[in-house]
Amino acid sequence: MAEAKPDFIKYENLLSDIDSGRVKIPQFQREYVWSKEDAAKLIDSVLRGYPIGTFILWKTRDTLRSIRDIGGLKLKDAPLDDSIYYVLDGQQRITSLYAGIKGVSIKRENFKSKKLDIIEDFSQIYIDLTAEENDEQIVVTEVENLSEIQYISLNELLEGDLIRLVNKFKDSELININ
Repeated sequence: MAEAKPDFIKYENLLSDIDSGRVKIPQFQREYVWSKEDAAKLIDSVLRGYPIGTFILWKTRDTLRSIRDIGGLKLKDAPLDDSIYYVLDGQQRITSLYAGIKGVSIKRENFKSKKLDIIEDFSQIYIDLTAEENDEQIVVTEVENLSEIQYISLNELLEGDLIRLVNKFKDSELININ
């Protein structure tokens, strides 16, 4: 009998495995239910270096008949003859990290009214560049009270065009580019 062994995976490798179709959700897991605000709080904890718990993934070459993609997003099929990681614990956190970093929209059933589907745009998770280290939250979803150079979307920061970002903030007092 194989024993479970802990392994450490960098976030970038986890995201790459999701993109490649190697991370899947077994059908028996509940739907993704976290809000964009919940995802922002999780990402805030990651940026502050707070522990966010462990993920339990089952690595196997077996293919389950009933699987779902992360957050209901249609992702690539798993490579043939390659291991698949089935998420046994941590689906809400993994999906929140993926959706926030990739800036994707997730469509899901509105659990409150059971009538209309809702689409939540996770590209609207931002870093408040004016926030202090001890402020309540650095990662936010509301930016109406901030000027355009006082925040940056998480997706733009992590996956954006560096030249465009430098040009956007070059005259800002928030960033010293010298």
